[in-house]
Amino acid sequence: MKAIIFDMDGVLVNSEPVYLDFFRRFLLAHGKTPQEDLLLHTVGASNEITWQDMAAMWGEDRDWRWVESFYRANTANQVDYPAVIFPGVKETLAALSAQGWRLLIASASRETSVRRMMRETGLEPYIYDIVSGEMVAHSKPAPDVYLRAIERAGVPAENCLAVEDSAHGIEAAHRAGLTVIGVRSLLLPHAWDAADYRIESVAALPQILDTLWNKQEEV
Repeated sequence: MKAIIFDMDGVLVNSEPVYLDFFRRFLLAHGKTPQEDLLLHTVGASNEITWQDMAAMWGEDRDWRWVESFYRANTANQVDYPAVIFPGVKETLAALSAQGWRLLIASASRETSVRRMMRETGLEPYIYDIVSGEMVAHSKPAPDVYLRAIERAGVPAENCLAVEDSAHGIEAAHRAGLTVIGVRSLLLPHAWDAADYRIESVAALPQILDTLWNKQEEV
């Protein structure tokens, strides 16, 4: 293995509950009723899927693009990334980078959000490159973000791993031909069922990598 491609939300930072709280408060502030099943469906989903679900809760036959624009024009919500980075993430990425792993991020979030997260949490020195949903034609669960990340990593898919927490993301990584390590989702505990390997957190990643190396040596 030469590269590891990480999802961001729910893998590196515990931001997904924060997003859902933003969405709930936005809907309630405008007299709309949040629906938990639709809110959970946005976890790991593309920007389009997320705002289609939000439009369904908004009603009034509003196009999802209108709802997204209205949200962004009328809220100033920003995730406090240093407050929600998962324990051990920075140390783990620093160690993997020092070992020669090429580390990338493939996220459905906006590029500005990904770069702000890296800068504010101190992960920036360890990340080789990023791909966001807005950089490709189709975001997760389509494989586009992972295919682009593989291309940018400069190594074949069989030499890359993906680390994901959502069903959308695991599907996208598999469709790109990647071996997927699932991190337990705090919101959707069964989302990792389709992953090839499972870990409780990114801090446990080195142990599973040792297992993969041992299997390769046995072959």
